Amino acid sequence: MRFARDYGVSGLACICAFALALALAAPRTHAGSGNAPAFVEDMTGRRVALNGRPRRILFSANVMPAFATLAGGVGRVAAATWLGRSGMDGALLEQIFPASRDIAFAGAGTSLDPERALLIAPDAIFGWAFQKSAIESAALPAFVAFATDGTLDADARLWDFMGQISGASAAAEALRARGDATLAAIASRLASETVARPRVLILVSNLQGMWIGPRIHSLTTRLALAGAENVATSARASLFNIEQIARIDPDVILISTNFANLVPADLYRQKQWRMLRATRERRVYLQPHFPAFAGPVFDPLLIQWLAETLHPETAPGQLRNLVRASYLDVWGYRIGEAEIDRVLNVVENSTSASHAPFLAQPAR
Repeated sequence: MRFARDYGVSGLACICAFALALALAAPRTHAGSGNAPAFVEDMTGRRVALNGRPRRILFSANVMPAFATLAGGVGRVAAATWLGRSGMDGALLEQIFPASRDIAFAGAGTSLDPERALLIAPDAIFGWAFQKSAIESAALPAFVAFATDGTLDADARLWDFMGQISGASAAAEALRARGDATLAAIASRLASETVARPRVLILVSNLQGMWIGPRIHSLTTRLALAGAENVATSARASLFNIEQIARIDPDVILISTNFANLVPADLYRQKQWRMLRATRERRVYLQPHFPAFAGPVFDPLLIQWLAETLHPETAPGQLRNLVRASYLDVWGYRIGEAEIDRVLNVVENSTSASHAPFLAQPAR
């Protein structure tokens, strides 16, 4: 899973230690009678009392992009931790939902500040399962736990749960059907071609350093759909030296980061990285910073990007058209060419091979 798609040492690995042990059964709600509260069964199977639909939500899990998309805005968001707000700063979501810039701050990093939370007085807190003990020990309002292991199926269950708890199940179902149809079309196009499966190393980067992404990473199932494989063997993100990567000698390196601290040109400039075939052939790419946990919207874009990046000889150059259609269909937002460049990291990847298909085409 993407803990803030690559937050901390491993992004995915930090959460998986908790989320893999959790039951991800479909959630159920139980309506109360009279003045009795309604109940929701969260993603860990806990029965949580809610006084009607939450109207003042505090986010401590980075699932706000899904909520804003399904609820049609952030009007019911009272506050968020740094993690809870992350994702809204990517993929133009701040432009689409400008009120998200003014959401009250409720804690740094992954931590919720209990005193701030009490002052904000939310009626529900949406967080990750691993945060339950700390939040409930502070006698805060109803804690609704989210969980995923980062696979497509688990993220789809999270999406469905968000649709239910936000009161937008019909919208969640419609957008999921749209996403599934787009993914099926991408898979069909790839299946019609005989393509080699590139061996991809995921390089996780944040402000503290770099790590090799783990075997169970949010990108693993997406790479498989795009006709590639994650070469990692470790279950955890791991520190490395360049000789270790040289022994793997991946075909492609994907930089996965939420921070603007590493781009392909940085590796091309460093002598020690030139021992790698991926670097010599300039097949290092900065992954687009698509928000986590809004899979039906962003997974088709990510997988199309992967397909066109990894199979430039066979994958059709349809990504920019797909981005335009998605932003218009989902949010009614007419995205401009320069904005598409930002979303796809076109400038950051401009020194890498097979970059031309992502460039805006001149008007005819």
